[in-house]
Amino acid sequence: MELELNDIRKKIDKIDLEILKLFKKRFQLALMTKGLKKKVSAPTREKQVISNVAKKAKQLGLNTTFVKLIFNITISESKRIQRS
Repeated sequence: MELELNDIRKKIDKIDLEILKLFKKRFQLALMTKGLKKKVSAPTREKQVISNVAKKAKQLGLNTTFVKLIFNITISESKRIQRS
């Protein structure tokens, strides 16, 4: 049983690293948009992103409230990076 638990934890750790790498890529792309738009904030686009991920989350059987929260935080961090 312990071996199985350790194997599962290793897989989780690997996925966590993949998630972090994807955040890094997303933030790099967000920074690239900085020079291509007039303002950092784009409320219509932000609502569209949240709506899209909520729909996809629902299709995947994920908690949409959780996914919206994560993406609101992600968008906030993207805007912070763009302002810096």
